[in-house]
Amino acid sequence: MHDALQLAYKLEGVLNQRNDQIAYLDRLAMTDSLTDLLNRRGFEAELHRVLATAKRFQETGVLAYIDLDDFKDINDEYGHACGDEVLRHVSYIMERYTRDTDYVTRLGGDEFAILLVRTSWVDGQKCIEKITQELNTSTLRWKGHILGIKASVGIQFYDSSSTPQDLLNGADRAMYAAKKSRQEEKPDKCTLNAAE
Repeated sequence: MHDALQLAYKLEGVLNQRNDQIAYLDRLAMTDSLTDLLNRRGFEAELHRVLATAKRFQETGVLAYIDLDDFKDINDEYGHACGDEVLRHVSYIMERYTRDTDYVTRLGGDEFAILLVRTSWVDGQKCIEKITQELNTSTLRWKGHILGIKASVGIQFYDSSSTPQDLLNGADRAMYAAKKSRQEEKPDKCTLNAAE
């Protein structure tokens, strides 16, 4: 009996250790290792879940698509270590201005997304405007240089009838319109575009 109990405790310990390892691997699969934000896979899983909840409970929210302007120039001039620091800095800004219930994501490269859940268009737009302003006035000190960060941001409202693909496409189109507008205007002008 004693030996059976000891074996049971040992097996329980092994199972707990395996479960911890599985949870760790799941987290790695859903998280960007540089910024510790959700990666594209993690974001898509959360987006589907959020929109299913929105459909069921008639909820609304906002998706923002963010693309850093001239990020390649930073990597080319100052190196990838500097570029990595810029990405971490941008991540910090976005997390600082969002709630714990929202989702901040690095989709890849210099592209990010923010999913503001259970919010109105007006409140969501105000939040993203603050983030856009902060991103476009932020600087980063790197080895004696002060680097200005610029970002183009597009936003799309969602409701109970929204689909993941339409939501992403709308925010992406709005971001490209913002980027085009920034290129046509003064380089330091802050631009936020909303999808129609």
